[in-house]
Amino acid sequence: LISPYFTLVYFADNPVLSSAYKFIDPSFFDTRYFLDCTLIALSWFFGYIPVQKIKFDKSSLDKIVKFKKSPLILGFSLLFLLLFSVTGKGVVIFSGYASYDISVLGPSATILFTSVLFFNYFQRSCVRRVFFIIFLLSSFLMLSLGSRMFFVLGVISLFLAVLSANKKILFNPFFYLLLLGLLAFVVWIGLWRAGGDASSEELVAVFLAEPLFTSVSGATYIENMGGRPLTGLPVDIFASVINFIPTIVFPEKLELISNLTYDPNKYSPFGASALMVNIYSNFGIFFPVYFFAIGIFYGYLRKKAKYSRFYLAVYFSVLPLLMFHFFRDGFITVIKVLFFNAFILPAVIVIFLSFIFHKKSKLQRS
Repeated sequence: LISPYFTLVYFADNPVLSSAYKFIDPSFFDTRYFLDCTLIALSWFFGYIPVQKIKFDKSSLDKIVKFKKSPLILGFSLLFLLLFSVTGKGVVIFSGYASYDISVLGPSATILFTSVLFFNYFQRSCVRRVFFIIFLLSSFLMLSLGSRMFFVLGVISLFLAVLSANKKILFNPFFYLLLLGLLAFVVWIGLWRAGGDASSEELVAVFLAEPLFTSVSGATYIENMGGRPLTGLPVDIFASVINFIPTIVFPEKLELISNLTYDPNKYSPFGASALMVNIYSNFGIFFPVYFFAIGIFYGYLRKKAKYSRFYLAVYFSVLPLLMFHFFRDGFITVIKVLFFNAFILPAVIVIFLSFIFHKKSKLQRS
């Protein structure tokens, strides 16, 4: 939220970034803008911190952690679904966005996200290997098609799991070299997708460009609206619930979502929607209420994670999502991933496997 200001001030001569300058200038980042940023942070923490004082019981969603067969069946099922999602779709790897197909990227992103969550959930090494292989395969597919978000989410979630078990890594210089290498790789994917040269100047420009180009949509929205609107209708929240429905069940959902959320004032020259656009178009000046609620949800997950392996895995998966939520992705994507991909879908899978295999084991004992 803040880096675009410094990009405008200190990198004004960069040829990659100069295309944004006709839409935005440093005056957009005024006192009101930084007040918005402060309100976002404070309202989130006011919801997050008090929940830590509540005590919870253990969760019934940890029943299948020690099961032997069901995790492997789940893993190979995800692997089959990944192969099925690309079969007959005409996918050409390393084609960037040239072969962009939501019917491929959507299921692949869900499988990638789910594989990481269950990698952190299960504890048997052979089971974790299966889910890690699925993560690698789905990451390779999505990166070859130019999509980075879910790969980044997955990598950060895995790092969080490793760090939580071994905090001494934080004092290892190799750990930070690895992080820098991964950062450079992700930035290079964006550069390759845009067809640029992998020079150090362009790598720095691409790293800074996305926040800057995203913030342009905020400047154009506020200009089109004649200022910050006082009220808003949470249409994107409703659309995100529709987004819960799998594309294979409701193929026309993207068209419906597009019709619901279309607003000519949300003009974005570079194709990304800034957080300022999302909060003011949905809530107006009452946006702190939303972040207060999201803070409560994250605080609840963190506290539950102390008592439950399932909630710990969910917490590791949704923490990195905040980075994208505060930065650029709209409510339609974030809320779908936050509540459906990260909680509802895994919980349904765990309950289903627990019911089937627990019932089977009872019959065998009988």
